[in-house]
Amino acid sequence: MFQKRNLVLMLAGLALLFVWGGGKKQAEPVISQEAVQTAIEKDGAEYYAYMDYDAADPDTQAIIDRARMKVISTVAKDGWAVDGAKAYVSKGSGEIGQKIPEFSELFPTEWYESYLRLYPPRPAE
Repeated sequence: MFQKRNLVLMLAGLALLFVWGGGKKQAEPVISQEAVQTAIEKDGAEYYAYMDYDAADPDTQAIIDRARMKVISTVAKDGWAVDGAKAYVSKGSGEIGQKIPEFSELFPTEWYESYLRLYPPRPAE
């Protein structure tokens, strides 16, 4: 009886994990990179970049990620530093130039997730 009760509790716990998202798999986008580019060119990167990623379907999420990268590369011509890092532009003479802004100083913090989806960190060798 005791073992049966434990099994029932364990199965109930697994079911709850599945219902709360533990078993939910994000659908893969089926949109082509050409279609992503066409959408961004047609509507503009800003139109997609500020959309709610979590509320979008997988194809629109692919467009959102690319649109955010387009905005990031346009705005941050001198680059950006990971939050918490102190980075500066080096002048040719060896002098320290202007401070490079941290990511969150330029963009909404959830955009960093888009960056990581498109450019995941490489494992240390």
